Amino acid sequence: MKKNSIYNRLVQFLSDQYRLVVDVWRLIVMDWPSLIKGYALGVVIVFPLTFVPTLIKHGFKGYQFLVQAPYSFAFSSFIAVISVFAALLHNYNKLVDQQRVFKTPAFEALPFEGMVSGLNSVIEDISTFVMGEIDGYFYRIELISFIKAPYVITVVPLIAVDNHPEVVKILIHQEKFILERYLYQSLKLTHEQLNNTNYLISHLKHLSKRLSALDVAPLQLSSQSLK
Repeated sequence: MKKNSIYNRLVQFLSDQYRLVVDVWRLIVMDWPSLIKGYALGVVIVFPLTFVPTLIKHGFKGYQFLVQAPYSFAFSSFIAVISVFAALLHNYNKLVDQQRVFKTPAFEALPFEGMVSGLNSVIEDISTFVMGEIDGYFYRIELISFIKAPYVITVVPLIAVDNHPEVVKILIHQEKFILERYLYQSLKLTHEQLNNTNYLISHLKHLSKRLSALDVAPLQLSSQSLK
């Protein structure tokens, strides 16, 4: 019995490690342009700094810089690779945490598509969000805080309100919307709410009903354009 338990744990461990390697490799394939950019940027930043000790010790002597150059490039490349790998693991762990929330019943009940932002960007982290249609209005939902409860999400209705400041005021005061770069709603979700299949979809149906009552025009999108 004990041997079977040890064997099962070993099999599970190896299975988890294999899944980790496969997922990280997929992330590398998906985001390889930004990884190359990050490596090149790291080399450009670190490489000149490696000559500082030589400059202090020998001054501006050209041959000393030529002797130092191969070692400086090797060192800066090593630092750049480590930095890129750390960023890769950071993005991977972030995606795993986000997917854990998106796999809860409240999100699974939504007829939404999962999407990715931040690909091919050196300065922006890779992140996932969901987008879809509820009763004629499209919504984009992003995770802001997703490590532990309460989980914070933003609900962004894709609506045209630029020429309707009175509607914006109503949504801010009555539906607790926030206006910054765009109009959005911030929600804090508990474990119980995430495990409730009706919570998010009921909330979005309520918003769609309110937007329709306010005669807010939805942006012209299609389900196909989200894929």
